[in-house]
Amino acid sequence: MDATGAFYFRIRQGPRVNSPCWDLAFSPFWTRLANTTEVDDRVAGRVFADRPDDSTSSQVHVYYVLARDSVDRRSDVDGSIARALDAGNRWLMANGGKSIRYDTFQGNVDVTFVRLDQTEAELWMEPDDPTKKCRLRPCPFLPTIVSLLRSRGLAPTSDISVVLYGGQTTPASRPEWPGCGYAGGRERALVYPLGQISVLTGQQECMGPESVATSPQSFNALGLSVIHEIFHVLGAVGASPGSDSNGSFAGHIANDPTDLMGGSVGVVRLDPGRDDYWGHGRSDIVDVSKSVFLSPSDPNSVFPPGWSD
Repeated sequence: MDATGAFYFRIRQGPRVNSPCWDLAFSPFWTRLANTTEVDDRVAGRVFADRPDDSTSSQVHVYYVLARDSVDRRSDVDGSIARALDAGNRWLMANGGKSIRYDTFQGNVDVTFVRLDQTEAELWMEPDDPTKKCRLRPCPFLPTIVSLLRSRGLAPTSDISVVLYGGQTTPASRPEWPGCGYAGGRERALVYPLGQISVLTGQQECMGPESVATSPQSFNALGLSVIHEIFHVLGAVGASPGSDSNGSFAGHIANDPTDLMGGSVGVVRLDPGRDDYWGHGRSDIVDVSKSVFLSPSDPNSVFPPGWSD
C-alpha cells in the first residue's frame, strides 16, 4: 500500500508530506484492534495503591497506566521508570541544585499500576462525543485520564500526577502533533506515552523508559521530558521573555532550541540566561526553582499559580 510513501498513506516524501488532507494515516476512521488476550496484572513488585509516603511535603506521584487491552511491558516493576526519573533528577540537581520531589516509599519512586476499564479504541474517542474519534489533539485526552483515576480515588489534587501511559495514542490531524507529553495546570497532572509508535513510520517516536539522561549534560530523555511537563504544571513558561505566545510552540522557549523548555535539542540546558523560569528573582513571572514540589525546599517556596496549600 503506497510502497513509495509519496501519495496517500504514511507519506514520507514529496509535496504531500505532513498534509492530513492527503495522508490517510491521519484519517479519523482508523480504530485500534483490541487485544483479546487474557492478562493477569499480578506480578512481583507491583503495587495498585499509593504506599505510605517517605515525606509529608508536596510531592509528585507516578502512575503506570494501561488501557484494558494494552500490552503490559512491566515498566513499573523492571526498574526502568525509576531509573529514567532518577536520571532526570540527577540532571536537574547538577544543573539547578534541586530535584523534583517524587513520592517515594522506602527511598524508591512509588509507581502505582492502574489498568483502566476502557480499551485503547474507546480512549481514542472525543470525551465530549464518544461517537467521534479525536482529531485536533492526541487522545487519550488528559482530563479523561485524570477523571478516570480520580473516580478510583487516585490522583489527589494535593499532588502533581505523572501518568506514564503504556497504550497507544491516536494520531492527531494537525502535523505539529503529536507532541509526546502534555500537561494541564487545571488537572494538576501530565500524561506521557511510553514508546509511542508513529502512525507514519511504524517506528518509536516517543521515548520509552529505557531512555536515560546523563549528568550534568544530556540529550533529551524520558526523565527530562517528564520534568519539562512538570514545569508546565508549575506555571512555566507563560509570560517569560523568551516564550512564544503564538502558534504551535506557544508556552515554550522560542529563542533557544537547547533549552529544557524549548526544543531540548542537543545538549539540554536549564534556562541558561536565568531569565525565563529558573532563578530569575522576578515576581511577575513564575520561578519554578522556588516551587514547593522541589527539594531542597526554598525558604520562600510557593505553590503554582492558582493553587493553595
